[in-house]
Parts: sequence; structure tokens; C-alpha cells
Amino acid sequence: MQINGDDVGFVVGRFQTDVLTDGYHDLPSHVTENHQKAVFILGLSPCKCTVNNPLDFEARRLMITKAYPEATVLYIHDVPSDEIWSKKLDEMVNALIGPGQGAVLYGSRDSF
Repeated sequence: MQINGDDVGFVVGRFQTDVLTDGYHDLPSHVTENHQKAVFILGLSPCKCTVNNPLDFEARRLMITKAYPEATVLYIHDVPSDEIWSKKLDEMVNALIGPGQGAVLYGSRDSF
């Protein structure tokens, strides 16, 4: 895939860890190095502080902006329907790209 640096790079994930390990840096580093603008969109569960979702949005936002201060960090609410969730993600992406810009979405395996 040819990457256009003018396109906005979107990293979609949960980032439910208290530190960004080396593995967690690979994808965001690629995005920030290859795009003028990087946006992290974090999944936000309706159930707070569970075993699978121990960290709230603010803790994850601070962790990411510490490592990538120029990045924008937003959230997307989890919903029961993949179709509705995908439409919400598309709406967010379309609202954040400028005229003539494209979007490149990144996620880990088994991601969105």
C-alpha cells in the first residue's frame, strides 16, 4: 500500500495497559512517522474498571499523549452492533479529515 503523508493516520484500539510496551509502540510510531497527523481512537466500554477494561479513557489518553504529544486522542463508545460501531467510526473519521485528505486506519490483528 502506498502511503500518502497528507492522509490522516488513525490508530484504533483499546490500549488497556498501564504502560506502552515496545510492542505497543510499533504501530503508533509507524503512523506518526508516516502521516502529518495521527489520531488515536480508543474503545470505551460502558462497564468501567473491569478485568478486561481496567483503565478509564483519561488514564489511557495521558499515557498516549506522553509518548506522542502531537497526537489527537479520542474515544468511541462500544455498542452491541458491529455495523453501528463501524458507522460511528466512519462518521468520526470523516469529521476529522480535511478537503482532499484521505484516511488510513490502523489496528492490531483481530481488531476492528
